[in-house]
Amino acid sequence: MMNHNSAVPEIEVARFAAPQVSVVPVTDVISPEPRDLWRPAGHYQQVLLATRTGELRIHESTEHLEPWNPAWQAINHVPRETWERWHPGTLFAHWGPHMWFEPVPELLSWTIDSGVAELPYLDVAAANALLKELTPHAQTLLNGLFAATGDLDWSADSARVGRNIERICSQSRQAARPEADADLVDYARIVYRFPRVYRPEMLRQPMDHLAEECESITRFLGANRHWHKEVKKIFGMPHRDGSGVGLEVLGARAWYRTALMDGDPPGRCAPVTGSPRSGQRRHREPG
Repeated sequence: MMNHNSAVPEIEVARFAAPQVSVVPVTDVISPEPRDLWRPAGHYQQVLLATRTGELRIHESTEHLEPWNPAWQAINHVPRETWERWHPGTLFAHWGPHMWFEPVPELLSWTIDSGVAELPYLDVAAANALLKELTPHAQTLLNGLFAATGDLDWSADSARVGRNIERICSQSRQAARPEADADLVDYARIVYRFPRVYRPEMLRQPMDHLAEECESITRFLGANRHWHKEVKKIFGMPHRDGSGVGLEVLGARAWYRTALMDGDPPGRCAPVTGSPRSGQRRHREPG
């Protein structure tokens, strides 16, 4: 049961001390021609971003050039090491919730929607031009991530940039304005506007038990009458067909982890006067 009379801690979740993005120049590319005419090359070119080091590079899968092992009766029969060699990293997901409630992967990937008239397969010059175009976006993405207890968590700012990298790698080749991603909202903004969504009982749990509860918040906050449907009257983006409001909640894990780190003693819901990570912490009465 939520305690609506509890004071809500005003905290500032630390941002990631991001490394400078470094581009790995492209010196050659592989042929897009498939070895097996029944298995065309498809979208084998990717952009990879190492979130901890800032390395940005192009990856080309050789899946279309390698003979298919007859022992593989389905795609899930491909050995993991082979699949990860073909498709390294975690594919950025335009929609949550898994991308948002799990820690930010150490290696993110975006598929380059190439091999079409609007975006032919990249040659060396085109690949390097794309990396140059994406460099400031990649830096903004890293700078916007939340950091708490060693993990990285998504912010709405970083997720918007991730979507724009996806768009630039698509046939449209165009980033979108911020209003196109109004469904992305930081949990901190929601708590500030609706203090009753704060769940102080979560601060009585060990830090490693928070993940499951924060997953539920990311998945369901504002989803129905049991999870504060009033949130979607202020936050989110209406669906084009008028069927409802889309809302993607980000940063819940980082917010609660920061609040828990500020606890005195750790693991209890108690006010403190300062925080080694987020500076002064105050408690605000809901209203």
